[in-house]
Amino acid sequence: MEVFSKGDLFQKVIEVYSRPTRIIRGKDIDADLEVTETAFEHNEEQALWNTYLAVATEVHTGVDINTFLKASLQLIQPLEDFFESVYVMTVKISS
Repeated sequence: MEVFSKGDLFQKVIEVYSRPTRIIRGKDIDADLEVTETAFEHNEEQALWNTYLAVATEVHTGVDINTFLKASLQLIQPLEDFFESVYVMTVKISS
């Protein structure tokens, strides 16, 4: 933990979780919500989802902080790419 907290990586991990959290703050999100991969319109969406799935196998209740931080580092680039390329919170009207 000490090694992470001294550098930029710790701040990056904080950002990985805080940015999506701010987007959904105050919204009623169903905990049983399922992701529909066929709805993805951008490669960055799929890349982020795939990385999330990989990280989710490593992060669980009771995981030690070093494992959590190491696993979370994997999300940095896919999340940055996602927010750089995908318009978040847009409403798509189906025809």
